[in-house]
Amino acid sequence: MKSVETNEIQRDASEERIRALIALADQLRDQTPKRALELASDALNLIGEREDSLKEKADALLVKGAAQLRLGSYSDALAALDACLALYEPLGDKRGVANALNCSGAACFCLADYERAIERYEQSLAMFEELGDKLKVASALHNIGGVYFQLADYALSLERYQRCLAMFEELGDKPRAANALLCIGNVHLGFSDYASALERYQRCLAMFEELGDKSGVASAHFNIGNIFIESSDYASALERYQRCLAMFEELGHKRGVADAHFNIGIIHQQMGDYGGALEWYRQCLEIRQKIGDKHGVASAMKNIGKAYLLTGQFDEALRNLKSALDLSQAIGAKREQTETYLALGKRFARQDAKTKRT
Repeated sequence: MKSVETNEIQRDASEERIRALIALADQLRDQTPKRALELASDALNLIGEREDSLKEKADALLVKGAAQLRLGSYSDALAALDACLALYEPLGDKRGVANALNCSGAACFCLADYERAIERYEQSLAMFEELGDKLKVASALHNIGGVYFQLADYALSLERYQRCLAMFEELGDKPRAANALLCIGNVHLGFSDYASALERYQRCLAMFEELGDKSGVASAHFNIGNIFIESSDYASALERYQRCLAMFEELGHKRGVADAHFNIGIIHQQMGDYGGALEWYRQCLEIRQKIGDKHGVASAMKNIGKAYLLTGQFDEALRNLKSALDLSQAIGAKREQTETYLALGKRFARQDAKTKRT
């Protein structure tokens, strides 16, 4: 009898520890995803193959996937999120299913599977509306806006972002409102409305600093750097990119690190340092290939091709530009396709001119 009671006490203690680990991991997943991943993994190790903890296992997988998403491990994140979705569905956990769909939509987005991303986001949006969860409805709208932005459909993107911003402000959710402002700034940048973009970036930077959100601060500096590039103020742009690069590295934010490398490469290219540009682009490409960022890979190969073009290395330029075009066509990245076609046109024009001179 004593051993039975002891086993029950140990099991109860184990279950409490599992729930505590999951709750703490969930709290930390956005700001310190490395630690969140460790805690979620600890919870999963404790659960093992227990059949009486399927809900806890699904919850731990959800947090694990969300943390991996923040760290740029997109394929691993999608695997964890699909596994937790397979557990939530037979349990009849609608909220769990909706959360898993929303997070897995983000993983699909980062892997440039935009069709599946939209599908999962729309499914989660419908479920959150049915549940009456305004915050999650706004988050799903935000995510859908991100897909449309990547597809260069700026009008639809702006409409979704403005809807979610209004909802975040109504709910008093400053962190998410700041993120929505950042994304609205990106849309204005896409429209070449630099004054409106800068105004949004400066507002969200102040909000991120007030909130102590290092990732948000880094992202705001990055985007302000983009404005400086457009105005050819390369020194100011480089200073912003170097600041955000250091912050992204500290946070373990691989996607942010790759993006900073890419834009520093652009500055070197614009200043005529093509060798330096190629080095930064190659580092960016390596990171993006590791994390499975297909859209980013296409973009990096496109710029590597353009840098080779500027140095007169036409064969290398053609090889990279053709690879970039093939990949951007496969994932439906229209903006990258257009820019790559233009670069290919320049490649052939320059080689023809060189041939005629000789």
